[in-house]
Amino acid sequence: MTIVVSTDGSERSLHVLPHAARLARAMDEPLALLRVLDPRVDCASELVPSLREATRLVSARWKQELQATLEANGVRGEALVPVRLHGEEIHDAVIGGAAEAGASIIAIDTRGGGMLRHALLGSVAMGIIGHTQLPVMLTGPEVDSPTIGNPYHLFVTSDGSTAAAAVIPVIAPIVAAARARVTLWTAYIPRTGDISSEVELGLAHDQLRKMAEGLPPGTTVDIQVEKGQWPGGVAGRAVERALASGATALAISSHGHSARYHLLAGSVALDIVNRSPLPVIMSRARPS
Repeated sequence: MTIVVSTDGSERSLHVLPHAARLARAMDEPLALLRVLDPRVDCASELVPSLREATRLVSARWKQELQATLEANGVRGEALVPVRLHGEEIHDAVIGGAAEAGASIIAIDTRGGGMLRHALLGSVAMGIIGHTQLPVMLTGPEVDSPTIGNPYHLFVTSDGSTAAAAVIPVIAPIVAAARARVTLWTAYIPRTGDISSEVELGLAHDQLRKMAEGLPPGTTVDIQVEKGQWPGGVAGRAVERALASGATALAISSHGHSARYHLLAGSVALDIVNRSPLPVIMSRARPS
């Protein structure tokens, strides 16, 4: 299995690379750097008789450039240049290329700075999440350099819903391969009509303990339930707690929802990505 990092060729899109490399080392898995080639756009300036020949030349050049990028960043890996089919969406081309490489995880930065036709913007990142069953590592505008040397530590957020708990079977192989520590965290914000704070907090602990049962045997797990309200909202608090815990990355389901524990998905999940100095591993909630 391979961790596939998708780039649009811009410097910004490479911010995810060291975080993906950190995870690849922890999991002892190979890494590949992928850039989608659109022949009708990227080969327009090639002075050769056919589009096929132009595509071959550009692909070879890009592979050399990607390999040089890996070496410049001190990362061992493979260069991949899948060709985008006419009418194919960028996210489908990325997913297809990742599948051919035997990807276990796709990693992208959410704010690629290349031209619009190649930019790995939020909509493309969401397209990838919405069309793959693989976990997707995302880095946002506040991402910092990865921590080096410490055991891998995943900070998993939950809102108490079944959909939010779906992140556990997705990250379980990562936890097993990386021998990662796991923190399971949820926020309880008191609401009118709640049974009582004590009961609600107990239910939240029970739900996190149930999630912990889905992790590999022997995993070191810390369960945290916080009650309160915070200026930065649930997303801001999740990032604060992840940093305080010494986490390497956060993990979240993309479509968790709960009237009791509030939304930790959709716009809130993206808010976490936008705020976090850490990468966020996101999984698409499976239909129930």
